[in-house]
Amino acid sequence: MTPVKSFSRWMDEINIDVYLGFHTVKFRAMEHWSGSSGPRLNQPQDVVYYNGGFYFVTADEGVVVYWPGYGRLTNNQMRMRRVEYNMLRRDDYLEDMGFIGGNGSITRYLVESRGQLLMVARYIYNEGGTEVLRVFRFHVMPLTPAAAISGRPRATWLPVDYLEGRMLFVGKGCSRSFEAARFPGFEDAIIYFLDEGFVHDTTASAAVQERPRYSFTDMGRYEMDDMASEAWPPVDRRPTTSDNAPPTWYSAAARCCHS
Repeated sequence: MTPVKSFSRWMDEINIDVYLGFHTVKFRAMEHWSGSSGPRLNQPQDVVYYNGGFYFVTADEGVVVYWPGYGRLTNNQMRMRRVEYNMLRRDDYLEDMGFIGGNGSITRYLVESRGQLLMVARYIYNEGGTEVLRVFRFHVMPLTPAAAISGRPRATWLPVDYLEGRMLFVGKGCSRSFEAARFPGFEDAIIYFLDEGFVHDTTASAAVQERPRYSFTDMGRYEMDDMASEAWPPVDRRPTTSDNAPPTWYSAAARCCHS
């Protein structure tokens, strides 16, 4: 699978120009979610093509979906139908907001697994990097008359405590779910994650230092059984920085590969 370095590259790979409904601004990257700078919590953190539509998750765990379609057959014009879900906050959402305020940040990923849409929340501590990953399942509630009138169906995120028989590989725009039984030597209920940071090369000349290098320090795997993360691949088998992007995942085999 070709490494995905940005949402714009991902959109190019699927050969589609998507026009979102925010002031007819063309979607090219996450920061262009709307025509003007909106609240930070409303900005998207990840996108996945699922169930015939493009599902976006925002920093406040909102969900917006765009379903592609076509207008008149004579002009071949693509149209996007937009639905923003009315989200019921999960019980411990406010606790996570407290974590963001004092201890670190949370990054969210979307991944399809066994026909369900999952959200993986990655807790990155200011001191120490990624320590916890949690999994939630997207659940659409029964349609009520009020929701039918407003056009905003009700939904929430339900916790998933164990990924029986499955392992997840998460990264922006390239998250995948695999059945562990198909790959001898791999265990289930493990989440593999990449380092998404950049660092400056302090050993190079001033001109070269202006070009950031990819960081390889905060990458590893999280075991849901033990609720613990560890560096993976082992630190003695990878550099701390690189000119190349961090490993991404083969869709044909659940293993890391260098891009």
